Amino acid sequence: MDRSKPDLTPPTASPDPWRWLVLAALALSAGLRAVLVHRGGQMFWSDETRFEVARSAADLLARHDWAGAARMLLGGADHLLFKVIGVVPAGLDRLLHGTGYEIPAYCFAGFSVLNIFLVWRIARAAGAGAREAAMAALLLAVAATNFYYARHLFPYDLSLSFALLALWTGWSGDGWRRSLGCGLLAGLGFLAYAGAWLLGAVVLIGHVWLATDVKRATVRALWAGTGLALPVVAVIGLARLAGIDLVASFLYFSHTINQGDFGRGWKLLLDYFWSAEGPNFPLALAGLLLAAAGAVAARRWNRGARWTAATIGVLLGLLLLSDVWPKFVIYGRTARFVVPLVCLAGAYALERLWRTGGRAGVLATAVAGFALAQGLANLGPPLRQVFPRQFQQEALRVKEEARRHGESRQLAVIYADMLVGRASLLEAPLPDHDVLLAEPNPLQYRPYLAEGFDEQTRMLLQETDVRMRLIAVNRARFDYPSDLRRPYPGVVQLTLQLPDVRPAGVPEPLLVTGETGRGDFIYLVYQADASIRIGFDHWGVAGQLSNPIPVDPTKPVVINLSMGPLHDPHPEPTEAAANDPREWLYVEVNGRVLWSHRAQFHAAPPASIAYLNNYIGGSTAGRKFTGTVLRIRSLLVPPFIDWRGYRSDFEREASAI
Repeated sequence: MDRSKPDLTPPTASPDPWRWLVLAALALSAGLRAVLVHRGGQMFWSDETRFEVARSAADLLARHDWAGAARMLLGGADHLLFKVIGVVPAGLDRLLHGTGYEIPAYCFAGFSVLNIFLVWRIARAAGAGAREAAMAALLLAVAATNFYYARHLFPYDLSLSFALLALWTGWSGDGWRRSLGCGLLAGLGFLAYAGAWLLGAVVLIGHVWLATDVKRATVRALWAGTGLALPVVAVIGLARLAGIDLVASFLYFSHTINQGDFGRGWKLLLDYFWSAEGPNFPLALAGLLLAAAGAVAARRWNRGARWTAATIGVLLGLLLLSDVWPKFVIYGRTARFVVPLVCLAGAYALERLWRTGGRAGVLATAVAGFALAQGLANLGPPLRQVFPRQFQQEALRVKEEARRHGESRQLAVIYADMLVGRASLLEAPLPDHDVLLAEPNPLQYRPYLAEGFDEQTRMLLQETDVRMRLIAVNRARFDYPSDLRRPYPGVVQLTLQLPDVRPAGVPEPLLVTGETGRGDFIYLVYQADASIRIGFDHWGVAGQLSNPIPVDPTKPVVINLSMGPLHDPHPEPTEAAANDPREWLYVEVNGRVLWSHRAQFHAAPPASIAYLNNYIGGSTAGRKFTGTVLRIRSLLVPPFIDWRGYRSDFEREASAI
């Protein structure tokens, strides 16, 4: 193909109806995201706790502690620019006395709306007419993959905004300033979310490839490379001045992208896009094929060929590093970076059909109408989602009403958390009970299962009834395991004095077992409001995070912990119990039970058990507890409860919400 030949017919002036249609789509998209955020879901994922770093930095800045804020923001390579930019909404929330997360979520949701606008501008800059550019924006506006993350405090849409700005800058003109800007924006996208590096690389390669000769391509490569290096080198230098080795942090973080399945990325991609977009997924594939076929037939390197080639480049890169050279597991959050490119290619394909006229034009109108209607339908499930915190509040209301009407049975909430491990889905059935309240668990929304779950766990979560439920138990059973022998410590009690300086959002290990790639972690995360969260991570499966737990930082914190590797894997037959401690996760903080349910653990020898230090890596648990250890001892009788997901301390747990 001749890349120097002009594209299709140059665009004419934008008719007002198409421009107004795009503006209406942007307004509707902003409104839907506001509803999504208002319905909750913030801090459901453990990765969202990184926003606590921004909240804590905002507090330090309010006290004019500039050096402290800089050290906190530069303390880790993970989502670095997201944390820096997060200071702005965190400060706004502080100024307006918000709840802590909703105002920032509104702010970050705005980037997914911005991406719709950027796709429209990119299409226009690439030579698309008003109708084609508007269609590209509309397709992205109704893409569920561009929608459901907007409620969470994640860097993905922010990073995509930088990548699209790089695409707009680098693929729509010439000159050293454009090359420098293209590289600079790609670098900022990488700093916002390191998983965006592949899209940034494709954008930069395309920028160089579109040069008309070797000399111009070389100049573009040099300036774009300079722009790419500038922000990365700058933050590494600033961190070095603060005594932080950011390069080591980048390398450490890169080795943690392995939760899920290597070698099965192709299957995850198919399942993810089908579960999120439904029939629009095969339509998108058809659009890519039509765009590529049109470029081949015209023997031109037109914009349709650009969008298709960029899409294929990103997907091939993901598959190469997952299924051929197992380096990075594919997640939904990384796969979705191709969606704007697919929308651009799909709009180009529809425009070709419309220009052909006749039956092809009628077909294009029918396909466009169906795709937009199906896309709007796909936005429904995220809008209807209920998250554990909201369910627990409603369960408390229903419980109190049931008590007023004479309900005397024991009431329990099950599955109102982030489900962990397949063992928790394979245990004995629940005791006889009646359901008083039920809502789907958020993980029953299938696109969520593309975030660190292996294939077996994804299948089990789809096949098992894991709805959040408030149940009334008709016959309660309490069984306790018997003797816990050495050298396995059994249930462990940690008495800790929290550090004076508690950087919000920073995780610190409490209990670590196993080895690199096959370990289990229980850790704490400091909150900006002096509370803490407890997290559990089973390496290879997405973890869970508790609600905030108020603590008095001046007093010791007593934490009782139990998980499988702490118990003898070969007990005597007389020690058998209904609740096998080798299969049980139990966490209690200051007498308040957070979790008591079955979970899956990696096999681990006693020598691998480590308290308050993390020797095996992983990004969730941090490296070392920075407070004071007052005592570590074993408990003989753990109060395990006999049902999966039951919060044995539901009364206090719910009243503390």
